[in-house]
Amino acid sequence: MKKFFLTLALMLSTWSSTVFASVETYVGTGEYTMSEYETQNVAQQRAKAHAERNAQEQAGIFIRSRSKMENFKLTEDEITTMTAGIVKILDVDIQPVIVDKSTFKFIATVTVTIDTNEINHWLEREAQERLNLIEQNKELRRKNEEQEREIARLKKMIEGASTDQQKLELERKFNQADNEFLAIEKLREGNRLKDHNAALAAYTEAVELNPKLAMAYNNRGYTYTELGRYELAMSDLNKALELEPKLAIAYNNRGRVFSRWNQYEHAIADYNKALELNPNYATAYNNRGYTYDDLKEYDRAVSDYTRAIELNPTFAMAYNNRGFTLMKMKEYERAISDFDRAIELNPKFDWAYNNRGTTYLLMADLGRALADFNKAIECNPNYVKAYNNRGMVYKVLGDAARAQADFDKAASLGG
Repeated sequence: MKKFFLTLALMLSTWSSTVFASVETYVGTGEYTMSEYETQNVAQQRAKAHAERNAQEQAGIFIRSRSKMENFKLTEDEITTMTAGIVKILDVDIQPVIVDKSTFKFIATVTVTIDTNEINHWLEREAQERLNLIEQNKELRRKNEEQEREIARLKKMIEGASTDQQKLELERKFNQADNEFLAIEKLREGNRLKDHNAALAAYTEAVELNPKLAMAYNNRGYTYTELGRYELAMSDLNKALELEPKLAIAYNNRGRVFSRWNQYEHAIADYNKALELNPNYATAYNNRGYTYDDLKEYDRAVSDYTRAIELNPTFAMAYNNRGFTLMKMKEYERAISDFDRAIELNPKFDWAYNNRGTTYLLMADLGRALADFNKAIECNPNYVKAYNNRGMVYKVLGDAARAQADFDKAASLGG
């Protein structure tokens, strides 16, 4: 029961269908000048990546403006990650320009579309997955910047390469950089895929292209976790940290595996390390708070949820989690206040309605409890716990028929 309430996730409400019922189109341009040590195929893909990024930036401006119009609170990282996840490439045109006898410049034009219904679909993805994608996207941007700096450095070395040995070494380094670039593109592809098995295949390709890319193991490890393949997840996350000991997201993700195994002290140690490396990692605070709650260290749990909220004031699940812990501490008014805030941030937050209803039930306010369980079921018609809770209210109210109907519904859903 507790795990259902305390799933570590950030849920966002859907956008207004009347405002977002459209397909938006954007055209981005980018270019890349290849050296004599690079292949045309990868150079073209680099130009395409620059153009796609330009188009995504334009699409992000659209999403940002609409979110302000709707008074919908999204962080910049959420907007960037969402945009990258939902744009679809409609057309790609790459034109070569001869710079000299051995050098080409490729100019790419990419047309992308956003079906604004996909915004809702992205927001409806499993919430912990979205949080992880946001962190992954930040790391990929960092890796991309590192890669571009390395390419610029290698190009500067070309003029000084006079011996065959120097030229062979440069060729080797450019080949390595190409594989690193292609691996990062595979990671981006995997992040866009909703199906875990399809994403797993993309991440495995990334590992094969660049066996030293820690993020490839991290992403695959996270996906194994979601598929319940914990041993493989742990192996990949350990490998990610072996390759990059300062990768905070891998510590956070490994902490989640330890939590699934009920190895709470190990989980806390990993969250501690993630926070040592990234003191502003709101998700790690939220996840550590969840683990402290499992250990019944409620004051510490509340403290961590509070810190997560300070770092991300729109973190609806952190409010929900704090409210649930406060409810168990019998601080009902404070709990209600947190659930109110979670629902304000996300008017379709079924868990928050159910938890607030549970709190009202503990306060013997059956009318408000019933209203909240109704709302939770309205938001999520397959919400087993809400049916059971509503059935209990009907039972207390003496409505045996409705109570039994709700219990039967919960049972039919696997509850």
